[in-house]
Amino acid sequence: MKKKILFVINTLGQAGAENALLNMFPYFDRNQYELYLYVMLNQGELIYDVPEYVHVLNKNLSPLPVLSREGEGHMTKEVMTCFLRHGSGVKNLPDFLSNYKTMRRQGKVQWDKLLWPVVATGAKRFSIEFDLAVAYLEGASTYYVANYVKAKKKVAWVHVDMKLAGYSKALDKACYDAMDRVFCVSSEVREAFLKLHPECEKKALEFENLLDVKKIQRLSEIEKAKELDSNSFCLLTVGRLHPQKGYDLAIETLAELKEKGYPIKWYVVGDGPMKKPLADMIANYHLEDDFILLGAKKNPYPYFKACDLYVHATRFEGKSLAISEAKTLGKALVVSDVSGNRAQVEEMKNGLVCKLEKQDLEDAILSLYKNEELRRQMEESNKKEGLSKKENSLRLLLDLLEE
Repeated sequence: MKKKILFVINTLGQAGAENALLNMFPYFDRNQYELYLYVMLNQGELIYDVPEYVHVLNKNLSPLPVLSREGEGHMTKEVMTCFLRHGSGVKNLPDFLSNYKTMRRQGKVQWDKLLWPVVATGAKRFSIEFDLAVAYLEGASTYYVANYVKAKKKVAWVHVDMKLAGYSKALDKACYDAMDRVFCVSSEVREAFLKLHPECEKKALEFENLLDVKKIQRLSEIEKAKELDSNSFCLLTVGRLHPQKGYDLAIETLAELKEKGYPIKWYVVGDGPMKKPLADMIANYHLEDDFILLGAKKNPYPYFKACDLYVHATRFEGKSLAISEAKTLGKALVVSDVSGNRAQVEEMKNGLVCKLEKQDLEDAILSLYKNEELRRQMEESNKKEGLSKKENSLRLLLDLLEE
């Protein structure tokens, strides 16, 4: 009989972890494994990219973009539904208030972190017993798999530095104790996770994101990135419009570069809650024609292919799928010196690592703008990088099923 594997994720929005999950599905032998998917908030534009052989347990899953105004409205309704179902609001109220007070004292209230336990408790339950249940994101999916899924084996995925992302022992409760494995997308993410959960050292393993290289290359060629100016040196960043991604620093850096007369334009593929503030900032610096928010793109790969340099100057990161995709398409890199970024770049070989400061970022960009030979060498290095380690990562998951 086929082994039943359930994957649980918070949403199916256009983001790194969601795309990484979709990249994983084709690696499973359909003669041996039957795949199931449950989306906690019943929403996401990537639903159309889920292979037909994956059983989606949601009924009437909404394809609304997660970061659109309509999508946010739909998500609010889903959270309220979860609040009422199974008495979730009442059951989670004491912890909600305790964690809220702690966040207030620390000066930053993160509502998503507070609401994930409510969503998990109020989510739908299923009578199926799975051979393996995978919580593919921190938060709601992890709480849900730990407490409300019947499975012989359970796995949690960690994509970010959990402390920097706002998680804590109090928020996580004991959900990781219920897991047979905790897969971290990089060694640095694993180290950060173990600082919060040292008791998980033996079961926390590194598992690199899987990429469908042929698909990425094919999609990069099926259309043109017409918005990119062929007469300018084009920088590209792909990621949601969120404070984590450091776009405010990027705008300030480009303003300095333009003031010095460099023909550089910066394009951003992504959407998110910072769209209006960033647009206002762009206007204040008179960069409307130079720092261009392209919005979310179903196929971002032509933009990777067309840009001259990929820049990922984020404040923190787990292991950026966008960096991996840029490398796959042979782009030189400039990344900020934070966990998850530096692990993917060999200094002067395939990119540059800089401090998350305006002057350092400007210097790194100019180094590769002025030195075309070095940039071409980095591009060739990324094109040649092998993927054997990523492909072998899947054995970590499948071997658990055979234990």
